[in-house]
Amino acid sequence: MGKKSFKAAKSRSLVLRKGKVADRFRFTLGDTQIPSVSEKPVKSLGKLFTSDLKDTTASQVPITTVEGFERKVNRFLRRWLGLPQSLSSIALFGHNNNLHLPFSSLVKEFKVT
Repeated sequence: MGKKSFKAAKSRSLVLRKGKVADRFRFTLGDTQIPSVSEKPVKSLGKLFTSDLKDTTASQVPITTVEGFERKVNRFLRRWLGLPQSLSSIALFGHNNNLHLPFSSLVKEFKVT
């Protein structure tokens, strides 16, 4: 096993003081300053995390064009099949489900190609 290293440039800091984001505190590792979430937002698992701490911006902006297309296709499929809009995509495209569609998700097909 190799030695694990901590990369300050790929990390983010977030300081909350009395429930509000405080940008005046800076963290460093050696000579490298760790950027705050205000300076460089974080993308993780298809969501964008910013310093405003709200979930609405993460769900309003599709990370890629293909994910935006897939949302529209899934919405149409749910409506066409008479399924509730809250039904997850896993229920639509899972292989072990009672409802088994003859195709996979658009994002999965895009990643395969």
